[in-house]
Order: sequence, then C-alpha cells, then structure tokens
Amino acid sequence: MAPEVAGAKPGPFNTIDYSKSDLWTAGTIAYEIFGGTNPFYSSKGKQGLLSTQYSMADLPELPTCTPILLSKLVHSILNRQPEQRPEPKQAATICQLFLWSPSLWIKETTRVSSQDILQWLLTMTTKVLCESRWGNTDSALQEYQLVATFLTTTSLRDIKTSLVWIQDQIEEVTE
Repeated sequence: MAPEVAGAKPGPFNTIDYSKSDLWTAGTIAYEIFGGTNPFYSSKGKQGLLSTQYSMADLPELPTCTPILLSKLVHSILNRQPEQRPEPKQAATICQLFLWSPSLWIKETTRVSSQDILQWLLTMTTKVLCESRWGNTDSALQEYQLVATFLTTTSLRDIKTSLVWIQDQIEEVTE
C-alpha cells in the first residue's frame, strides 16, 4: 500500500487522499515490468521494504535494461510524499512521449515549440486515422487504440509540462 494509505490513522475527522496511491502502486509494479523484483514484496525469507518507513536511498536501482528516463520517473513516482510525486496524468504523458514522440525530444534539452508539438499531434492523429483502417495485425490495432486514447485525452499544456519534466531529468543526467 502507498505510504499515505498504509500509515493512515483511523478516526472520525481523518481523511485519506487516494489521488496518487494507485500511481505509487504502479511504480512498485514497474520493477517487475522491467524484469526486477518488487522491492516491497517479502520473499524467500527476505523482508521487503515497508512502505511507511523506507527512504528514497533504500530503493534499489531498476534493472539496467530500464531506460534512464523511465527509471527516474519510477523513482519519482515512489516518493513517500504524495505531493512530491508527479500527477498520474503527467506520468502517463511522460510514458506516451517516451514511446511515440520524436527521439530528440527525450534525448536533448532543446526547446520544443508549440508548433512542433501541434505538428507532431497532427501527424499522430493522421497516422491513427489512416493506418488503423487497413487490415493491420491485432497488436498494431491495439497500439493505434492506445495512441488514439492518448490523443483524445491530452492537451498542449499536458505535453509542455511533461516535456519540461523530461528536460529537467536530461539536464540532471548530463551535469
């Protein structure tokens, strides 16, 4: 359970903010997605981290196959303080940009203009509208559905905010 949920004290005037607890749980599962072990599971006599008592330094590195940007995102998601975690929508947008945006956007710190973003969104929309109609494989159709869902729920502001986060991470790595 997310630290804010696991450490909550019951009482008549206490409330729990669940808005980022599912995101935290997704961050723990990311270890398994990338081929590692969830650091919060206990197994084979080894005690996992306690969600109410760990520090960021206690988090193990993700497997080496994990892209650096996604590793930084997962560590950010697992921050014990919910207010220090990204918003779930921002985390999802960062993942979408990692998958589908021009590679220079996630490799360099050059400023991406609104015009560049809009051009990319138009290209992605055209691709989904045109290519998804021509007898593709099931996996291709599923990817088009993911892209279409992203396109229908994103905004220019979401993308710009996520690009700023990405570029901040790039600057940290290059310093």
